[in-house]
Amino acid sequence: IYFLLGVVEFIKNISSETVEYYLQKTISCNEKYKEAYLFLGKKMYKLFIDLGADTNNKESMKLAKEAESYFDQVLEIDPKNADAIRRKAECLYDYNKIDEALNLFDYSIQLFKEQKEQLEKSLQKYSESDQCIQLNKCK
Repeated sequence: IYFLLGVVEFIKNISSETVEYYLQKTISCNEKYKEAYLFLGKKMYKLFIDLGADTNNKESMKLAKEAESYFDQVLEIDPKNADAIRRKAECLYDYNKIDEALNLFDYSIQLFKEQKEQLEKSLQKYSESDQCIQLNKCK
């Protein structure tokens, strides 16, 4: 429930302190809850952007490093999380680690393509299944 409350607060006002409170509560209940880390990273990155993505500003860079750290925590749990990889790449790009960022962008694109293909195969299997045929008859 804490996670859902955190997401609602995130949508209402990303800079709200309650976003972090609820997402941290989620993590304290389940330290492997990767989505909570992902949303914390998104929040920190958004605050970094709101401060002008200024790499010469210590407060701004602290937020960027926090965001990157949260994305790294997602990747410790799920090394092929394409969203976390892409978001980490954005952080790196914004503080001029261009080569590393581009490698991660390429890798995230590859993973998104693989995930899309897997989803398409699953949908194809389902569309050929008896359950789908029965659902279509009900329409």
